Amino acid sequence: MMNKAVKITLGLILVGSAVFAQSLADARKAIDAEQYQKGKAILNTLTSADPTNAENFFFLGNL
Repeated sequence: MMNKAVKITLGLILVGSAVFAQSLADARKAIDAEQYQKGKAILNTLTSADPTNAENFFFLGNL
């Protein structure tokens, strides 16, 4: 019973995190739609999560 509960919990966490995952494409879509604050927030999240990805910093700097 415990094993089944753990599997269900992990499955829900994974599905939930996939829904909230943001990408550079999402940031670019927001910027193209003139939603600059949303694009900036996404890019700030991306640069915090992966500080070695120069492309995220590039788009953040151009915003």
